[in-house]
Order: sequence, then C-alpha cells, then structure tokens
Amino acid sequence: MIKVSFLLAALLVIPAITPLLAQQSYKVRVLDGQSRQPLPGANVALMNTTRGAVADVNGVAEIRGLENGVHIVVISFVGYTTVLDTIRVPFLEKSPRVVHLHPTSHEVGEVTVTTTRSSRDIQDIPTRIEVIGADELDEKSSMRSSDIRMQLNESTGIIVQPTSAVSGNATFRIQGLDGRYTLLLKDGFPLYGGFSSGLSILQIPPLDLRQIEIVKGSSSTLHGGGAIAGLINLVTKRPGRDPEQSIMVNGTTAGGWDLSGFFSGRDDVFGWSAFAAGNSQRAYDANADRFSDIPQIERVSFNPKGYYDSGPLSVSFGINSTFERRFGGNIDAIRDESLRSASYVEEDYSDRLSSQLSLKYTDEEGGSLNGRNSISYFKRRSTISNSSFSGNQWSTFSELSWQVSGESGEWIIGGNLWTDDFRETSSGGHDVSARTFGLFAQHSGNLTESLLIEPGLRIDHDIEYGTFILPRASLLYKITPALTSRLGGGTGYKAPTIFTEESEQALFRNTRQLIPGLLKAERSYGLNWDLNYRAALWGEIALTFNCLVFYTKVSDPLIPDPDSLASSVVFNVNSGGFVDTRGFEVNLKFSYRNYTLFAGHTFTDPEMHESGRSARLPLAPFHKLNTVLLYEVDDDVRIGAELYYTGSQKLRTGGTGRGFLIVGLMIEKRWDPFSVFLNFENFTDTRLSRFGPIFTGPATSPTFVDLYAPLEGFVANTGFKVRL
Repeated sequence: MIKVSFLLAALLVIPAITPLLAQQSYKVRVLDGQSRQPLPGANVALMNTTRGAVADVNGVAEIRGLENGVHIVVISFVGYTTVLDTIRVPFLEKSPRVVHLHPTSHEVGEVTVTTTRSSRDIQDIPTRIEVIGADELDEKSSMRSSDIRMQLNESTGIIVQPTSAVSGNATFRIQGLDGRYTLLLKDGFPLYGGFSSGLSILQIPPLDLRQIEIVKGSSSTLHGGGAIAGLINLVTKRPGRDPEQSIMVNGTTAGGWDLSGFFSGRDDVFGWSAFAAGNSQRAYDANADRFSDIPQIERVSFNPKGYYDSGPLSVSFGINSTFERRFGGNIDAIRDESLRSASYVEEDYSDRLSSQLSLKYTDEEGGSLNGRNSISYFKRRSTISNSSFSGNQWSTFSELSWQVSGESGEWIIGGNLWTDDFRETSSGGHDVSARTFGLFAQHSGNLTESLLIEPGLRIDHDIEYGTFILPRASLLYKITPALTSRLGGGTGYKAPTIFTEESEQALFRNTRQLIPGLLKAERSYGLNWDLNYRAALWGEIALTFNCLVFYTKVSDPLIPDPDSLASSVVFNVNSGGFVDTRGFEVNLKFSYRNYTLFAGHTFTDPEMHESGRSARLPLAPFHKLNTVLLYEVDDDVRIGAELYYTGSQKLRTGGTGRGFLIVGLMIEKRWDPFSVFLNFENFTDTRLSRFGPIFTGPATSPTFVDLYAPLEGFVANTGFKVRL
C-alpha cells in the first residue's frame, strides 16, 4: 500500500517539477586572457536572442532559465575578441565556466601599443592612452570619408580649428594649446610637421587606419620634446591571415565625391597592403555671399606597403603619397579662371611623398633590436590673389633602439635623429634648417602587484638652441579590479618656427624670418591625473567612467608681436611671461544590450600671463559637450544620433563668440558584404554666418572674422561600402 501511495505521489509531482528540471542557469566568469583579471561589464548573450547578462565587478554573469538543448553563448567586451561558447543543457559540470578574452589589438605572443611601444596590455600601461578603435573609425568614415577632422573634433579635449574661411585649412588643439604643441604621427613616424602641418589632418583619409591613439600631456621620452600638449598616433591596418578588400563610395549634398579602397593579403612570409583614394569637391557657398564655405578640392592618395616576416626578422616598407589642388574664395573666380586676377581667391597646390622603413630583429631571449627610417618630401604653393608663398620641405627621421623584458620589467633604450630643411621658392628669405639628435631610456615595471611605474628620460641636442634634459614619469594604481588611477607628468620644449597658426591664417604673407640668436626655445612641464571605473550597474547595464584633470605650463611662448600684427605683419617673439592651461575631461559610457550611450564634457581654461596680468587665450571654449547614442546589431543595422555643444569663447578682437549646438543622425544598413549609409550632419544648420558677417571690407580684399563655428551648415551624405 505504501509503494502504491509513493508511486501515485511521484506521478503527481514529476509533471510539476519537470519544467524546472528542464531549465538551468548558465554561469560564467569572464577574465582577461593574459592578466587573468576580471572584466566587469563584459556582455554575455544567447545568440540570435535578446536574452543576456552583464558581468559584475568579479567578471561573473548569469543567464537563468535555459531550456534543455544546445545553445550558443556570445561573450564580448569592447576592445576584445568575441568568444562563442557552445553549451548543452542540462549541464554536467557544477562550477561556473571560465572564459578568457584577448584584446583585439594584441599580436600573437606579444602585445604592442604603438605609441608607448610596451608589450603590456593597454590596461596595464601607466601612461594614459585613449584609443579610437576600428568600429568608431568605421562609423565616422560613413559620416566623413575624406579626412580625419571629425574623428578628432568629436573627441573630448580636442578642437579642430579652421585657419581659413574660404579654403578649409585647419589645425587642431589639445586642451586649449596651439596646434604646434601637438605631435602628429603615423605608425610612430613624424611625417606632418613644419610647412606641411597646416594641411595635415585634411589629407589623411580614415579607411586604412586600424586605430588612433591619443596621449594628452607631455610625451617627450620616445617622441621628442615637441609633444607638449600631447601626441596623436595614426595606426594603419596590417594584413591579416585573411585577405581584405574594402571599397567605399560617398557623395554629399555639398557637391563632394569620395572613392577609396583598401586591399591586403599575406602568406607565411610576405604580406602587402595598398590604399588608394580620390576626393573631389566643388566650391560650395552655404550663405549665398559669393564666397566658398567649402573650397574646390581635387585630391589623389596612394599608400602601398610591403611586409616580410621570417624567423627572428621582420621588415616593413611603405610609401605615402598625396597630390592635392585646393581653391577657395570668390565663387565666380574659382569657376572662371579669367576672373581670378581681379578677385579674392586662395589657391593651394601641394604634393606629399614619404617613405617608412621598419626593421625588427628578435633574439632567443625575447629582446629586440629595432631600426626605423623615414624620408618626407612636401611641396606647396599658396597664393592669395597676386601674392604667393611657395617652398619645398625635406625631412628625415632615423632611430635605433633596443627593447628587452626581464624580471625587473621592460626597458627601451635608443637614439634618433631628425633633420628638417625648408627652402622657399617664391621671394626667398625664409629658408629653415634644423638638426636634432636625441637619446632616450624608458622603463616599465611593477613596484607592487597593484602599483605600476613608467619613468623615462630623454636628452635632446638641437644645433641651434642647445641641449635639453627631459624627465617624465607615470604611475598606475589598481585600486580594485574595476577601479584604477593614473598620475603622470613630464617636461618638454619647442624650438621656434615660422610655421605657426597665425602664419598659416595669413598663408605666410608678410611672415618675417626668425632672427638667429634673438629667440629661445619654449619650455614646458605638465601634470595629469585620471580615474577609471568599469563595472556592471544593474541587470544588463554596464558603465565605463573616466575623469582626467590636467595642467600644463609653457614658458617663453612664441607669439606674434602685437605691433607687427597691427601692421598686417607676422613677426614672432618670445613673450616674457608664460601660457598655462588647466581643466578636466569627463567621459561616460553606458551599455545596454544593443544600445550604447557616450557622453563627454571638457572644461578648458588656457591663459596668457605677462607683466603681472592674465588674459584668456582666444578661440578656446570653456565648455565642450558631446553625446552619442548608438544602436547596433552586428551585421545588420547601425543607427547613431549625435549632439554636440561648444560653449562661448574669447575672440582675438576682444569680443566673445557665441555658444552653439550641432545635431546629427547616421543610419547604416548591412547585407554582408555590402552596406549602405545615410548621414545628416548639422541638422540645426548651425554656421558662423548666422551669427554675423564672415568678412568686412571690400570683397576684393576682405578681412575675415575669427573662425569659431562651422561654415558649411547642414550637409547630408550617402554612399556604400563593400568588404570582401
């Protein structure tokens, strides 16, 4: 009787508990593949569903209520390769699964961050590095495919500053400091200095870039004293195991057309890549004042590169080439050459050629001997009406270094030589020659398990301005797995140059030559501190937070003499005082399933101090806000909405420029291997001409106002990409 009763009870209970037995939880701990540290905020989701979870501060995520059967779990984290975990429910194992993710920028067997040349994970490098990754570059290329202005201008702490109202020339500033204080590199090579700097960011398309690395603050040890405000390193794509063929076509409502392609392939020993682009833009007048707000541009670029990797030896050699013709000014005169002699027209003809050679020999103990060389040629002729300035610039860079890792940490020791020769080919008198030899040493090591240090020392000798000793140091403190902090500081210098922002704005008209012995190099020191937090908040919402506080001081800054400017002459002198800039940057990132929200705020306060008085530097807004909401489903659709606010700023005339708002929307639909995009930039049609006239005086000899807001207003673009 008891057996019968038990059997009846079992028959009643089993149907009730069967659904519960058929459902289990998937629990996983997500760790960094090399450091074995937890990855808070990692995303764990069932493939082709909306079900998922976000890893907590210990890297643990759990998906409950899985039905019996086979499931594929997608485990991903920003900057890391995605892992697919195939599971069968019910589980046989009892303990949580452990999954290791590896950063996407890591080479096999070694991780190299190009800017610091460290073999550590980027999270373990004491120097603060911001990375604009491949996904963001791809998104921004759909919005502007001809150059990298948008990628830089929409980053916190960076402002792209136009230097011409009609020809589109521009430079960029980090933390309010003039563009000449920032070093622009490509794969670690300084290719864009001197005479070529005014057109640098305008002639670099983004399609062949893998990432952009940004270091704010002094970065003198490896790259020279000129990186006072910071440096920007453009890292190009390398051929992978699978060949790549990417083609992009783009057209704009302002009459612009862009066609670019990147192709690469490799075998066991040899690899190759080739980038080619053609950009065409007709002169565009947004406010009907008969002056171009976007110049007429015709540009062709071609960058081939070859690679050799066999045993301990690796070699790469590449060529960068750009040929451009740019016309701005009176619209009628641009279109009809016969009218140019009696109208205001700015013409820029430029040819850029450079070579990059890298060699690396790795010994049996893991140390490496590295050699690099680049030769750059830049030819440019700038004409305003009947006044012309032209010249040729030859620059070289050579470096030899030794990199070794041991129990005490990692050492990089080496030396390099820069040469720069500019020869004016117009009226003469502005020839410039510079020779700088530098020795450097940098160490990266652990003081404790949670405290990492990276000191460095550089000694530069400039044949004109003497010897400079440049110490630098950075600390990284891992407070918890989710909370870290960095503290860094260093010194720098900048040799005097005629190629300043003021000279570029005048297209070098009436720019006076430097007088040897009269000027001295600018000297600087800077400090920065930041705090980083990354963790899951609740449910599937993850947060990444970063706050940077900075201060930089530049002594004896090179400025145009005020009396000379009053006479329309640019004559540079050393100020008897100093320039300093202080402020902070805050970045927030929220992730929820397919949604990502970015928000950033920059506060900058740069000032000139002289004769006991202080004055704010012009064209440096106190506040800059940027917000981006992105919805993305892999290999399907991407929708991005942007809102940017730039606050008021002092003008050179003594007035105040108005704050302004820019709103944009981008949509991209993908059908592998094809995608179509549509972008609406500046919905609000914000442009400087809405705040007042762009120029004063006669149209044949105009005086342009300070350029602090967009000129072109609302522009839409559309196109397609093909990736094979």
